[in-house]
Order: sequence, then structure tokens, then C-alpha cells
Amino acid sequence: MPGGKVDLTRPLRFSGNPLTSDPRRYARNTAILETDPTLGIASPTVAWLDAAFAAMGEFRSSKFAGRIRQPVLMLAAGDDTVVSAPAIAAFARRLPAASHHVIAGAKHEIPQEDDRYRAQLWAAFDAFMPG
Repeated sequence: MPGGKVDLTRPLRFSGNPLTSDPRRYARNTAILETDPTLGIASPTVAWLDAAFAAMGEFRSSKFAGRIRQPVLMLAAGDDTVVSAPAIAAFARRLPAASHHVIAGAKHEIPQEDDRYRAQLWAAFDAFMPG
């Protein structure tokens, strides 16, 4: 788009996206990517997929989670269609020092979400962090 402006008259660009319910943040991110497409994420390569599947195999191992001793905060978006919230919850249950919180109604990119969901993210973060 000229000048990096997003044409908000094209509702299909926002409608049905799995990332955020916030049209303002979505438009901002779209404008950034239209200005500099190199900031976007491209399709995965075969090597990336191979590494991802190997990591998923490790995560499924019954011993993997038990070896993580550091406190971990795991947040899941309740309306996420990109990743599995139940899988996140299952993994969190196997961690010795995990805190798990589902932000009901949020989509995949919680930091890019509507303020009502972001407030829950930051409240969980503040409650989790010492001091």
C-alpha cells in the first residue's frame, strides 16, 4: 500500500484471521509487513519441519518435562486455532514447577490481542514473577 497505510475497507483481510481479535493491532502489523516484508515469517522449510517434529517427539517423552526444574509460566489462548490449548495444559501438568493459565476468548497472539486479554496476560505475568 502507498505510504505503508492499510486499506481498512477490505474486511476479509482481518475477518477470520486466527491471530488476534484486535483490528487496530492487526492493521498496524499488516502495515509494518507491507512496508518491510522481510519482517514476516515465511513458509516453513523441510529442515524447520524436521527440527519441529523432533522437538515435538522430545516434548512427548515422559521424562522430558520432569527434567525442567525452573519455574515456568505457560499461558494458553482459549480461542487458539493455531496451537492446541489442551496439549499445552497436558504438558504443563507434567512440569514440576509450572503455572498454567488459559485466557478465555483470546486468539493465538495474546500480546497482539485486545486490551481485555492483554490485561489478563500481564496480571498472570506479574503474579508469577517474584518481587
